[in-house]
Amino acid sequence: MIHQPHIVPRSQHGITLVEVMIAMAIGLVLITGVIQLFLSNKVTYTMTEGQARIQENARFAIAILSHDIRMAGYMGCGNSNMQSTSTGMPQVYVNNIVKDPPANILFGLESTLNGINDAASDDLPDIIVGTDAITLSRASETSAQLDGNLASNNANIQLSGNPGGWKKDDILFITDCRHADIFQATTVSSAKGKTTIAHAKGVNIDNKLSKIYSEDAMIMSFSSSTYYIADTGRTNQAGEPLHSLYYIDISGTPVELIEGVSDMQITYGENTDNDNTGTADTYVDADTVTNWSDVVSVRLALLLDSIENITSEAQTYSFEGNDITAGDRRLRRSFTTTISLRNRSS
Repeated sequence: MIHQPHIVPRSQHGITLVEVMIAMAIGLVLITGVIQLFLSNKVTYTMTEGQARIQENARFAIAILSHDIRMAGYMGCGNSNMQSTSTGMPQVYVNNIVKDPPANILFGLESTLNGINDAASDDLPDIIVGTDAITLSRASETSAQLDGNLASNNANIQLSGNPGGWKKDDILFITDCRHADIFQATTVSSAKGKTTIAHAKGVNIDNKLSKIYSEDAMIMSFSSSTYYIADTGRTNQAGEPLHSLYYIDISGTPVELIEGVSDMQITYGENTDNDNTGTADTYVDADTVTNWSDVVSVRLALLLDSIENITSEAQTYSFEGNDITAGDRRLRRSFTTTISLRNRSS
């Protein structure tokens, strides 16, 4: 019998150092690639998110400002009965009986629109020096007609409802498109679907309106807003100050509207040749407007930033015809629009 030799299999003792190094090298290459891909995607996402936020904030800011600018001087009716003989622009002189009115409770061609050019630090609370501000006055878009003629010019105002939610101490506006009065409500009461608004002395210098209004008259809230750029008092992750678009309403309290608005520059279109077309012949800064009653449009330029530093290096951007190199790595975009004053057209 022939015996076959017994072959004992060689045991597996592990992998060699060379194999380990090759595996580690391949792993490092793969990890490096994954990290690079992650970082690249993160940068792209951060930039995209920053751009989207700037775009959204710009749309919001322009929508708010455009609406109020367009409606400056609104008093609830058309302009056909209120024409200036010299310019053809709407002309209204409002009787104001509020005893201690805020500084911005004016209404007329010279006061429904006004502005500040290159503001100083004491012009408005926390305003950014060198930016512009604009003040706009108008009646609200919510109105109610009188429920009958007033018996006398000091009579309480009777309405069929209270669509504006008016209450005591509100500053209100009443007009019949030929005359108008601004007054402060001393009481507002409702009974059986009727609303009664009083305008007694105390908060008013007199309890008499300028005329006895008929049932064709309308009552609205009086609105006056100042828009400007201010320091929020907050900082981003790099400790850099954040600026926002603010407004101050008739109460005098600053309210933050939109974060990331770092500059606002405004010029005003004047119809200097008084051609009754409502078209601007020149655009000038607020401090060089010759006659505010001739202003028929507003050119608005806003500069918005990304809040955080998201660019790889300092950005050079263009704003109002100037090329500016930023001192940080925030993304910036400028937006410009021109708004016609609806209530300054003939």
